[in-house]
Amino acid sequence: MIIENRSDIYYRVKESLNSECRYKESSKKEYFLELILNRIEKTDIFYIESWKAKNSIKLLDGNIAIIVWDINFWKYYEEYLIQVDICKSYDKNITQGVISFMFSFLSKKYDDIYELSSFFKQINTEYSINDQLQRESNKYINDIVLLSKIFALYHEIGHLKQMENNNEIIPYKNLVLDLFDPIKDSRLSYLKEWEYLIKETAFDIVTGKKNGKYILEEIIADLYAIVQTIKFYQEIFKEEMFQIIINCLQSYEYISGFQHMFSTISSAWENHNFEIKFGLPLKQHSHDNYVNQLAISRNEIGGHIILFVLKTIYHLNEVDMTKILDDLDKCYVNQTDIINCLANEQFICTAIQEANMKY
Repeated sequence: MIIENRSDIYYRVKESLNSECRYKESSKKEYFLELILNRIEKTDIFYIESWKAKNSIKLLDGNIAIIVWDINFWKYYEEYLIQVDICKSYDKNITQGVISFMFSFLSKKYDDIYELSSFFKQINTEYSINDQLQRESNKYINDIVLLSKIFALYHEIGHLKQMENNNEIIPYKNLVLDLFDPIKDSRLSYLKEWEYLIKETAFDIVTGKKNGKYILEEIIADLYAIVQTIKFYQEIFKEEMFQIIINCLQSYEYISGFQHMFSTISSAWENHNFEIKFGLPLKQHSHDNYVNQLAISRNEIGGHIILFVLKTIYHLNEVDMTKILDDLDKCYVNQTDIINCLANEQFICTAIQEANMKY
């Protein structure tokens, strides 16, 4: 990571961020992320804490990349994992627990608007299921968070390598495309109503139609990221390879599900930012309150490809694959009801109206 005039570059990144969100610079650095980026040319990381809670990439002069790393996103991710862990450990309703957690997030997101923030806090208090339960992280959650961060960083690097058509990423692209015929023809009946969607998306990817190009880029970045995460984790921690594979896949399951839910709900509320901040008349935006189809397609197809590639690379047998799938099932969180509730346009407008009337 050799970048000249770093202060000038950071200044330009700040200018760009100032037009996008409320944020403050963070002095916190992530040791393992810095270790990875030290191996990558013309790429650096800029740590912030924002109210948008979202990572992004800034390209400067066409050949310098700054990965904007939002500390707050990872704080919320850890809180989410703790909430899920509590619900599973004490046999509580996970959907209720996560919805309560998201109301807590929204109260902080809109902490500059007293009426709305107070309304969210009240709902969070009323629906919270863990006031009397121990809320703390543990080694398992800490490991999942670390692996998710490493995966997320390599995912962004995967995007950068695709932008520059780097030789390292080309085999991943070719491998993904080679696997699409089996996916189109395979039996995906377990997906029920999503089976047709997945097959249709696979066709779009192969032919480059509709959103196929976008989904293909995401799947390639995911595949690159999971392989690199496994290699890096084994290099640093020297653990048994099969357990590393399981841990990395579990982190992938958690972070991909959380990212989809978190960004969908955040985006739905951000569509109303001007109405909220300036007291404009509320209107329902053209937002599909059903689960985002691109994310569903990407996660399902990407999951198939990742499992197939890892099985091939690491010579996993049927017993190994059964163990992996059983462990992934334990990590699964159904996000559909959560998204359908909190990203629903009618609910959003009603909540804003009730908050303004009550406070």
